[in-house]
Amino acid sequence: MVAGDRSHAYPTFGELSTLERLLILGYAFVHYFEVFSSGMDKYRGCANWLAVEKSVIDSSLRDRFSAGGKCDVTLSDGRSYVGIAKIFEVLHENRGYALRELISADPVKLEEDWEVKPKEDVGAGKRQWLDLASAAISDRFANGHDKRRMLSDIINDPE
Repeated sequence: MVAGDRSHAYPTFGELSTLERLLILGYAFVHYFEVFSSGMDKYRGCANWLAVEKSVIDSSLRDRFSAGGKCDVTLSDGRSYVGIAKIFEVLHENRGYALRELISADPVKLEEDWEVKPKEDVGAGKRQWLDLASAAISDRFANGHDKRRMLSDIINDPE
């Protein structure tokens, strides 16, 4: 490759179509629920998958999920979750894509990523994801809210 020639470069997240970006976020929320944690390497699995499996690079991956710190999420019925981590607003905005992935995900891939066998029934699988993902949520990210209920309310909010 000649210096300055980017014809063989991997695409960045921002260069993807809007639909591709939304599908990737939905996939990441379902497969890499550690993004809800406060761990220093919480984006490692997602970043590796994005680079290795999708051949996409993103130097600002954290910002896709949590740039902006705290926020309020208002559900369609008017209830609000106040002062929660920005990642929950991003999940709320992309919940349809996350649910789509949760329903259609390859069980073998889920088992690899979750490190437990996923439930075969869609409803049971969704409850299993809620259990796993809510267990990963940092207390400070939930701002005193019941983590599982908050996550369930956000992802199940009608669009």
